[in-house]
Amino acid sequence: MAIEPIKRLFLIAPAERREPILAELQKLGVVQIEDISSNNEAQDEAEVFDWSLVKPHILPERRNIQKQYDSVVNAIRFLRNFIPDRLDYLSIFEKAPDIVSAEDEQKILREYAYEKVMEDLREQDGRLKNLHAKKLSAMTRRDNLLPWKDLDVPLNYFCKTSHVVIRALIVPTASVDACRKAAEEAISELWTFKVGETKKSKHIIVIFHKEHQQTAENILQSFDIHSAVLPCSEKTPAELIAEIDDFIAQIDAETKEIEEHLAARGGDLLKLKVVADNIQNVLHRKEAQELCGETRSTFLIKGWVPDVKTPAVEKAVRAIADETDLYFAEPLPHENPPIILKNTKPVYLYESVLGIYGLPDYREPDPTPTMGLFYFIGFGYCLADAGYGGLLALLTGFLLKKLKLCKGDRKFLKMLFLSAISAMLFGMATGSWFGNLLTDSTFPTGAGWTMKLVEKIQLIDPLNKHIMVFLGAALAVGFIQLSWGVMIKFYTLARTGNYLDALFDPFAWLLFAFGIPIAILIHPRVGMWVSIAGLAIMLFFGGRAEKGIFQRLVMGIWTIYGIATGLLSDILSYSRLFALGLASGIVASVINIILFFMWPSLPVGKPWYYWLIAPLGWALTIAMLCIFHFINMLINVLGAFIHTARLQFVEFFPKFYQGGGARFIPFETQASFVEIEHEQNKKIV
Repeated sequence: MAIEPIKRLFLIAPAERREPILAELQKLGVVQIEDISSNNEAQDEAEVFDWSLVKPHILPERRNIQKQYDSVVNAIRFLRNFIPDRLDYLSIFEKAPDIVSAEDEQKILREYAYEKVMEDLREQDGRLKNLHAKKLSAMTRRDNLLPWKDLDVPLNYFCKTSHVVIRALIVPTASVDACRKAAEEAISELWTFKVGETKKSKHIIVIFHKEHQQTAENILQSFDIHSAVLPCSEKTPAELIAEIDDFIAQIDAETKEIEEHLAARGGDLLKLKVVADNIQNVLHRKEAQELCGETRSTFLIKGWVPDVKTPAVEKAVRAIADETDLYFAEPLPHENPPIILKNTKPVYLYESVLGIYGLPDYREPDPTPTMGLFYFIGFGYCLADAGYGGLLALLTGFLLKKLKLCKGDRKFLKMLFLSAISAMLFGMATGSWFGNLLTDSTFPTGAGWTMKLVEKIQLIDPLNKHIMVFLGAALAVGFIQLSWGVMIKFYTLARTGNYLDALFDPFAWLLFAFGIPIAILIHPRVGMWVSIAGLAIMLFFGGRAEKGIFQRLVMGIWTIYGIATGLLSDILSYSRLFALGLASGIVASVINIILFFMWPSLPVGKPWYYWLIAPLGWALTIAMLCIFHFINMLINVLGAFIHTARLQFVEFFPKFYQGGGARFIPFETQASFVEIEHEQNKKIV
């Protein structure tokens, strides 16, 4: 339940041992390698290493490996389009890689000739693109001929003739009459024939003597009319369209044959994924080499390693090169080491919420345990319905069981599952089960035994009797969490030796704040003097950074004003727990009331056809209840998630949390496509 202690790593080894050492470190996956040229000014490091001799190790072949990796990934994406996937609608949410045993991985890398497969895939891709281009060209020609399909003459009639000009024109409908009139006035001998038309244009054949060609061109240009582009063929448009249809059918058949050939290569998909991950890990090693430094005969690694893993790192490195100079050091005061959070199983789920805000600084406490507890309470308070909580638990549990998800997504769903349990507990305590579904005797679901069971479990009735208790409990949660945050601030300042700051700031806040509940719950005079003591410390020492006494008193008054108003506004912010907790139950109850108006009564003593209508009404009501309650649950779950997170980020964290930490990113084997499972159930991820 803290931040994992971490050590600075320095490693100098013979240059010829670079690749095996990096491969072993990648296999261990516990070292974060830093760029050797990023920071050469640490004083303590200069005593151990002569930085003037170190320069980055440049690898020109990395670009070729990157191209090779990109080619395999593109082949996977291409082949995946032709492999029949699961018809399960849940598969679209799956992100986890496929699982392959270590034996199968080594066999694939040893025996699989992926270059030949890639060559075949490139060939088939080229064929498909060529066929696609031919089909597009044929479809374009067909579309050009289609308006003229009723023209029952060969198209070579439109080619050059001795004395007359024959033109196929596409004339906008709005311009037909005006164009015809202008042509008839200018050209004495003119013959026109309409072949077809659409909503926007008419397709017309025009014949006139060659001596009028320039006049005709001027008229067409003035009306922005263009000639149709038709081939000079001895066949009619209908015959050409039939030929094109046969050609397209042949292309479709050839395309289908290629697609079936690619679909039959389903077994290659997993093998290509194994190859892609292997190349990716080789690429990562090359990238890591470029982060290292080198001299004429040695190479140097600078990075970070968890303290508990230093023996394993030293053992693995010395097994390869015993002459290696390996050195572990504590982080320097000015350094900000990467963060590894170390929490127990229930608490670590809430790291996904903390990750939205940002990781802590290495030298401050991990807020996850405290934040996780209050997030669990706040989420349940906001949703506060046993039915919705149970439904959310079932939904998240189903997704966790059915889907192959990456580690981060599984952690988030597990956090929602745990928060759903909180919502169930709060719902049972307040008597809300899909609103008043089980407690209203006017509903078919409100049977006597369900009402007794709910009342037996119920602790308070926030809608009718205990609304102020419900509000007061929400504000109490806020007061406790905010006070705990200030206590953490007090501890942090005291631990770092800032005793006066701890006394004059967080301790004064705690005296002032705790005086209020002491006055209400224990003794008014005692509580008053406790608060006065806190106010006095704020008055005289809140402006201690100022020089003059008057300025200090003014800043002290300003400090009192800021803390008093801030405490009030921060605590009142927790009333959102109360509001959202009531809203989820009230909206659910309104859904029940409206929809049960549609619920038909038993058709006793009524005509026979009522027995046919009543079940339809029952089914419709139940279906709409399910739909609207599910929508209401989703809306309230979203509200509970956002508003509870807001209370942590805006009210709780500013009391003590500095943040700004960077996540520890180990140099390890990557699993973009496949996850390697070893015999000892260890996974390289």
